[in-house]
Amino acid sequence: MSVAKLNIIIIILMTFIFFEGCKSKILIDNLNPESIPSLYGKNTERDFVSKAALSDSLALVWQVSLVGGFQNTGLSIKDNYAFVNDLSGRVACIDLDKGNVHGQIKASGSVLNTPVIYRNFLIFIENTSENAKSYLSVYNLLTGEYSLHKEFTGKVMSEILLEEDNIYFVTNQGTAYKFKTNGDLIWKYESKQFVHSSPALSKGIMAFGTDAGNVIGLDVKSGLQIYNVGLSKKAFESGFVIKNNIVYACSNDGVLYAVDLAGGALKFKVNMENRVIAFPVVSDCIYVATLKGEIYCITLEGQVKWHIKTGGLFNAAPILVNTKLIVPDLNKKVLFVDAVTGKIVKTLSLEGKTRLSPALYKNLLLIGYERGIVEAYEFIY
Repeated sequence: MSVAKLNIIIIILMTFIFFEGCKSKILIDNLNPESIPSLYGKNTERDFVSKAALSDSLALVWQVSLVGGFQNTGLSIKDNYAFVNDLSGRVACIDLDKGNVHGQIKASGSVLNTPVIYRNFLIFIENTSENAKSYLSVYNLLTGEYSLHKEFTGKVMSEILLEEDNIYFVTNQGTAYKFKTNGDLIWKYESKQFVHSSPALSKGIMAFGTDAGNVIGLDVKSGLQIYNVGLSKKAFESGFVIKNNIVYACSNDGVLYAVDLAGGALKFKVNMENRVIAFPVVSDCIYVATLKGEIYCITLEGQVKWHIKTGGLFNAAPILVNTKLIVPDLNKKVLFVDAVTGKIVKTLSLEGKTRLSPALYKNLLLIGYERGIVEAYEFIY
């Protein structure tokens, strides 16, 4: 056999292997539909707080590489599997116990929001290149097949919400939707304002902010507007968080707003002067990380408790684990900050820009950075 023919055969075999390895499918035959998933921000209120024990010592356990990078999203976890979207239009499944990619779905368009999970169904939105058309996709993880590919109008760049079998999201043109997981449209609401903030939901009210600086509250049963309050001269682009019937969100002029969930009344505001796009973290205090690398600790009464300048750049949501604030920094690192004093107690250096909100699984800290790298670090005690 000539060298030329041998090279052709090798190329054909490599191409076959490549496409076999890149089949667009996720099949999990041992998934427990009844187990409770841990979604991005845990629930519809967006809770980025954990009471787990935390050690200052970390050891890298495994690393996986996906096809595309990340865009300030998070992970959803079901059983021992994590699900994440990337900028190549894929949704990947990672086996967290084995540290490998279990499978992936290649969407027909871009997937800009963290997938959510209902029972054995993986739910995400596919934005096409045409702004006027997108798809709500529901994928059966037990069969490895789509059960729904529902077309709707608009592009969704913010996070989606899941409450039982109800799916909520807001398009960037300002249309809010409520669908059932079977594809039935329950209602839609036209705000007539552009929207890039991620909504939150509690006590039957969904709240989100608009590019015009308004905060809108909707009754999730009827889709009727409860309030539409103009608070800022700048857009809301940060995610919304709800705790104890108060809505927390930041506008692009660096102001944190605390708003009454039921009626939209302003409780207080705090000017931090620099733009915020990440979700705030709300516990006994409110923690806000700005694009200028500043971190604020603010009391629930609206007083600044401490404030530090790190020289970093924060656009993905931090998490609070016990008394440590874990902050992903676009400058190729993750900061561990004492939530009581504001002192940086540890810095984890990475090989790329951190673009994924950290997550916990058992004794592992999950970190994601550019080029689609996900790493798991074990806490050493």
